[in-house]
Amino acid sequence: MDSIRMGLRRFIVVGLLGSLLNCPESAMAEGWAVSGALGGGAFSGKAASNMDLALDFAGQSRAGSSYGIGFGVRLNFLQGEGVRAADWDQASEIAQLVRYAVYTSGSGAKGPAIAVALGSLGNTQLGDGAIVSGFTTALNADRHRVGMHFRGQGKATEVELLIDDIASPRIVGGQGRLGYDERFGGVLSLLHEAGQSMVSERTTLGGGLSVSKMSREKDVRLTGQVEVIGRIKHGAGLHIGSTARMQFSEQARLHLQAELVRTRGAYNPWRYGPLYEVEKTSPEGERDGFWARALLRAEHSSLGSFEVGFQRRLARPDLTSLRVELPAFERVQFAGWLALSARERRPVESALAVEARASINERTYVTAEISRRYEEKMPGILSPFWSGFVALGVRMHGSN
Repeated sequence: MDSIRMGLRRFIVVGLLGSLLNCPESAMAEGWAVSGALGGGAFSGKAASNMDLALDFAGQSRAGSSYGIGFGVRLNFLQGEGVRAADWDQASEIAQLVRYAVYTSGSGAKGPAIAVALGSLGNTQLGDGAIVSGFTTALNADRHRVGMHFRGQGKATEVELLIDDIASPRIVGGQGRLGYDERFGGVLSLLHEAGQSMVSERTTLGGGLSVSKMSREKDVRLTGQVEVIGRIKHGAGLHIGSTARMQFSEQARLHLQAELVRTRGAYNPWRYGPLYEVEKTSPEGERDGFWARALLRAEHSSLGSFEVGFQRRLARPDLTSLRVELPAFERVQFAGWLALSARERRPVESALAVEARASINERTYVTAEISRRYEEKMPGILSPFWSGFVALGVRMHGSN
């Protein structure tokens, strides 16, 4: 069940750097760990300090299933304000005390293979990505959301469910595939977005067919897919896509994806992407024409992953995304994420998260992070800001 490998999040800027359902296997370590860190830096132009406390558990059964759960809290102290109140004034922000929870039944388990994750969603894709691709909820620093992503796979079926915030859901989506692992298959997708400040309620429905071919050596899989997807009563699009998955060794994989969309009416493909939080209020008029996107992802279970994506969007700024994760090294880990929209090579919106961690000895480590996110200085209006911290931490760990 290669498509739903899971790993524990070790990075603090969780939710921006990567999906809980798509982390390198090497990031999962059995046992328990307790850690704490104190740091200093700047937050939205103000001198700031922070304190992090975390408790992690991970384990694996004889049948091959694995689990991980992490509890923790980060307190930001701003100059002249004390603890930043906006981090803890929503129900979902209390839920973030559970930093993540992940479970996978393992490929050797009897019955359907199951994977489920709770946590801040980042770089999340629903199914083939025709509706949700690179979806990230952590851009708004004033609204911490704990979401859920579930996948279940049988011999000829696959079901996937996505909720952006289990405490106060805005976006709930699902996709079902029949015959996905055979030569021919059918796809049905449904997503509902609740009404929000300056955002109207909407429902997106889609269906299509896919054709797959596997090489004799089973190291290359090619898939072509045609779907009709539309926003009910507003517009629709014809999606034509292709995907190539290549397995070079037990550790190395390459994923290539390309998609072309012909739209009619007020339908916006890939609305639920990296910059959703800041772009969701953009006006959606009649947009008849062609959209296109491409994605390349390379993974190595002993090193990490690299991903780059591009979207050519009609009457909207083009979008480029980049993600690098190197969580597998014993002494040093690094992760970086960037999303940038631009019109005629001029940046319009952007978000960034970079973090590095280095071990000083078995129990002591230092971290450095920098991010560009958004905050609500007025209700419903997001403004960009920068933050950066350097912290010194202590960690204790043991085996189950």
